[in-house]
Amino acid sequence: MAWHPFRNLGLKVAALGLGTLLWFAISGQQVERTVSRVPVVYRNVPTGLQITGDLTEAVTVHVRGSENQISRLQTDEVSAVVDLADAAAGQRSTFPLRTDQVAVPAGVEVMWVDPAEVTLTLEAAGTAVLPIKPAVDGKPAPGFAISAITVDPETVTLAGPESRLRSATAATTESVTIAGANASLTAVVAVSPMDAELRLREPLAARVTVTIVPESQVNARTFASRPVSLRNLGAGWQATAPRRDPARARRDTRRASSCAADSTAKSGRTS
Repeated sequence: MAWHPFRNLGLKVAALGLGTLLWFAISGQQVERTVSRVPVVYRNVPTGLQITGDLTEAVTVHVRGSENQISRLQTDEVSAVVDLADAAAGQRSTFPLRTDQVAVPAGVEVMWVDPAEVTLTLEAAGTAVLPIKPAVDGKPAPGFAISAITVDPETVTLAGPESRLRSATAATTESVTIAGANASLTAVVAVSPMDAELRLREPLAARVTVTIVPESQVNARTFASRPVSLRNLGAGWQATAPRRDPARARRDTRRASSCAADSTAKSGRTS
């Protein structure tokens, strides 16, 4: 049978047009959707100030648009923006979250935002130099003990709200594990603030050295050149330090060396 491409041409064109209209009708149909966990972006924080306290990090946004757009909409394409350019330090302040503050792709309409406002506090920011306290985890092997723990550098500069800096006493490090150790060890670990609202002015790693020695050496100490005190010295008696005769000291030294040599010679003949 011969093929006639133009047979029933009118019906074919009508079918094509009807299909096109149907596609436009379906794709252009308006649908709604609720997008959860939309991130809140805080912009234009005034210089010298910092946001403190509990902070709204995400909101729920209800949007409307064509089925094609809404079905393809991703959470990272939506964000709520709070402009803090006119904010000032002080008490907790409330900032509205209007629909026009939500960034969405073109053609998508924002219906509402929940919550409709955020509350925060701005505080003066500063810096402080604080000591680093190394974190050590575990115990040495039986019979051994920690003699000393040192860290290099010894201090770090932290930045953050001034009220939190005033109450901060130190920064810390990642834990250095010494479980079962029977010798000193050194580790390079990251430094971090103890307060989550503080931060390092710049990333820093510290060298932590844990000196581990036998337990018998932990409490052993040598004290040199300590003064000697005499008690209950009888009446009329006086104690004086003996004078050392240089010539006698030389004779004593030669005598001691001679005795040592003789002892060595006798030991050799005996063997």
